[in-house]
Amino acid sequence: MESITEKLAGLNEAEKAIIDVYWSDHCRHITFSTPLQLENPPSFLQQALTSYQKQREIVFGDKISTKPITLMDLATISMKEQKKLGRLPNLVDDKSEQNAATIQSDINGELCRISFKNETHNAPTEIMPYDGASTCTGGLLRDLLASRGRPFDGIRVTGAADPTEPKTIPGKLPQKQITTEAARGFSDYMNAIGLTTGHVVEIYHPGYVAKRMELGFGVSVVKSSHVRIEEPVAGDKVILIGEKTGRDGIGGATGSSKQQDEHSMAKEAALVPVGIPETGRKIIELYSDKVFLSLIKRSNDFGAGGISVAVGEIAGSLDIYLDRVPLKDGFENMTPLEIAISESQERMAVVTASADVAKVLELCRKYGLEATVIADVTNTGRLNMFHNGFKVASLERVFLNNHPHPDARSILVRNPDINKNPFEGKKQQGFRHMVLELVGKLENCSQQGLAKKFSQVNANTVLKQYDGVTGKTRTQGTVSLIPIEGNTSMVTISTFGFDPFVAEWSPFHGGKAARLDSLAKIIALGGDYRDVYFTDQEYFATPNTPEKLGAPFAALLGANEVSAAFGRPSVGGKDSMSGSYKDIDVPPTLVSFAIAIANKKNIHSQAFQASGRAIGFIDISYETTVSRQTDYEAIKRKWDYFIEQRNAGNIFSARALGTGGIIGEIINGCLGNNIGFEFLPDATIDKLSNKNYGSLLFEIRENTTLNPEIVRILGRTTADSSIRLGKESVSLKEILEVSESRLETVFPINK
Repeated sequence: MESITEKLAGLNEAEKAIIDVYWSDHCRHITFSTPLQLENPPSFLQQALTSYQKQREIVFGDKISTKPITLMDLATISMKEQKKLGRLPNLVDDKSEQNAATIQSDINGELCRISFKNETHNAPTEIMPYDGASTCTGGLLRDLLASRGRPFDGIRVTGAADPTEPKTIPGKLPQKQITTEAARGFSDYMNAIGLTTGHVVEIYHPGYVAKRMELGFGVSVVKSSHVRIEEPVAGDKVILIGEKTGRDGIGGATGSSKQQDEHSMAKEAALVPVGIPETGRKIIELYSDKVFLSLIKRSNDFGAGGISVAVGEIAGSLDIYLDRVPLKDGFENMTPLEIAISESQERMAVVTASADVAKVLELCRKYGLEATVIADVTNTGRLNMFHNGFKVASLERVFLNNHPHPDARSILVRNPDINKNPFEGKKQQGFRHMVLELVGKLENCSQQGLAKKFSQVNANTVLKQYDGVTGKTRTQGTVSLIPIEGNTSMVTISTFGFDPFVAEWSPFHGGKAARLDSLAKIIALGGDYRDVYFTDQEYFATPNTPEKLGAPFAALLGANEVSAAFGRPSVGGKDSMSGSYKDIDVPPTLVSFAIAIANKKNIHSQAFQASGRAIGFIDISYETTVSRQTDYEAIKRKWDYFIEQRNAGNIFSARALGTGGIIGEIINGCLGNNIGFEFLPDATIDKLSNKNYGSLLFEIRENTTLNPEIVRILGRTTADSSIRLGKESVSLKEILEVSESRLETVFPINK
């Protein structure tokens, strides 16, 4: 039998280049498919490893010995387990189409598909901030469209070093330039196509000077009866819809997986494609036409790898005619290979029956979109590419789909330094000093100036990102009415969780905290953890040592421990293993995105509503302490009690504890309606700024007594616009001034 090396040697240059793209880490997740061997696992991983092993036994049974442990296995095992146990009846498995994760739900008597997806464009945004962030948005939306849904809500999460620091390093743009231009690129695209970004947060950590993090998360909906997904058959046609093709983005798929250096801005700027939102808007309108949806069997977004991947993946056997691909003005001399791997944006590929081609082309013209038949579905078992009658490439599908798996690698996870536990807040000498220092930090200060650059409200918006009469309480996610005619009650709640300082200290605890944080925010916003689905973003240093490869393993293991405990899986995700610049690495990043369908009646503003009300606290920190195994059953009992009381109307505004701990969320709750707060007389400064992820703080209905074994009363809201502990107080006005001034030179609030 001919070896892979021998087959590769027999390919022509075009075929080798196509293979290079097709088998890139970006397209085929090579790092995530690498077999792993964990050397001497530390004891704090034992509970998570035991849980993971039980999941593998359920999923693989007697075939477990043939299934190596990989990052991909760990990332998907919870979903596979829950499917095997029959506990995911609402999860849609389209098998052949995986552009976005999809669940089905009854919305106003109509079975609907809710799709969600996270996208990352870290590499291009670092080099070309405006275009990189713009194409992150476009790619995200087109993946949702490829799943047939119309986008209606979104989150933007970014990572940067201090943007107020004027110094930069050779080969790097200043952080202020990167972050402001990226914000403009993302918001311009969303605003131009008429979509909101309901939640915008930038995460600041010195490690992101290595490479910026640019993430988008989106949600879409379509009636299930409008969706047609079928296996293509010989004689079907592939139609390219949207923009013409140019040289922008050539090499992007392979370039996004490479470590950048001081020459990257000069060498790799041409790899960054350019977003064209006007065309994106037309594509959205086309995909909202139920007649069009009834005519297409398959759909793919033109992302990484261009035609070679977007069309190459759409059917088992294909003849692609590169000379039929419309080219941009001035690019008529593109080579066949350039056409094949160009990543020009705002393009879609669809498969339709030969008899329906004319109807599809007519609908495209109706919406002002160029459309061209560029390929035939065949039954040869090969991916063939032609240009002016010449066969440019011919690759066996079996060979193409079976990229070589890398050899097993050892990974190492170290014990975190318990003396540097980041969950514990800084020891303070006084209450006033603690409050003002906390709100002046980048991780806790107001980001309203950044958020105001985005359209955040539309007819479906349930909660504003900055809420209350003053518009100063930051909402911890996005809540949107699902836009199906007649629906007035069902909403999606979308959140994320991630703390780079916890993850830097211990990737395992970082993944665990991210998962708990995203879950607790769903609950605080009015949802139920039993309805949650996750999708993850992994972003790590170049994994060139056992410890660096061990970081994503530990982070995924921590997140999986939580998923296994609650039976709520991650059903999608993206990975990027290129967050290094010379000797600088991004913090080990696992962002846990969470989504749940909920009833609008349980949604409340997260700003405190009235003075004189008790503020309760449900603390799960004891159950999640780093020095012992986590008691998830105790967490469930506490969360269940909260949900029961909230649904009974005994709880109004609620907040999940974030980076600023108890005091941080009391401040956030007070600012929206200019309501003060006074701690009980026996309260102390200790632990007020601890990061107790998963804990909940909430406003209690008058004359309501809650179980004191679960709920601790912290104090009461007051009519005085200040926060008081004992004899010390700080006015909300002063808190707001300090909080808003931190990023005033980067994202001014009043401009």
